[in-house]
Amino acid sequence: MTFLDIVTRSGGYLAVLRKGLGYTARLNVWTSFFKLERNILRRASMDFVKSYCQGYVDLINRSEPLVTKTDAFVLLPNILVCDHADVIESVLAEVSAMVINQFPVSSREYEKGTVQFTEFITALDKILEALYTSKSPALLMTLVPAICREPDHIHEANISAALAKYVVGHMVTGLTIATDDNAKKLLDAISKLFQMSKVC
Repeated sequence: MTFLDIVTRSGGYLAVLRKGLGYTARLNVWTSFFKLERNILRRASMDFVKSYCQGYVDLINRSEPLVTKTDAFVLLPNILVCDHADVIESVLAEVSAMVINQFPVSSREYEKGTVQFTEFITALDKILEALYTSKSPALLMTLVPAICREPDHIHEANISAALAKYVVGHMVTGLTIATDDNAKKLLDAISKLFQMSKVC
């Protein structure tokens, strides 16, 4: 039995780290697990998965400045392949809260070149990258309010490019609408996207 096997049998080890480490150290530790094994959440115990995702929610908590947690978005694709829907829902709920509370209502609210504008665009790009990397319909539905709250988004070209990569990613994986539940979720997400665009 390896050290990783021992650690992933329960969430106790992570619980201690969540309380004892500062933000940067915790982010480094959380990142290191995926460097050791990309699909670690698929084979770890439920207790470990819950503790890991609770720690991730802490990292992207709405109380943290946007610039601080941008690097944490890189972990999203690996978390979203987890087999535990309730855990994923808790992570996406925090992503949604962040999008609602920390992204500007209008993409032109911040002047280009300002610190706020740069932080916003950097965070948006990181989440868009997580979207097309993870190919997650649930993440797409979470991001719809942020990418479709106005008809002429200042970052529209990048958003369109990310959505194109997202759709192509699904085509490459060969989802079958009749048999794959993820394909149905994808269609629901795209349908919602178009419905929201009409509102915008």
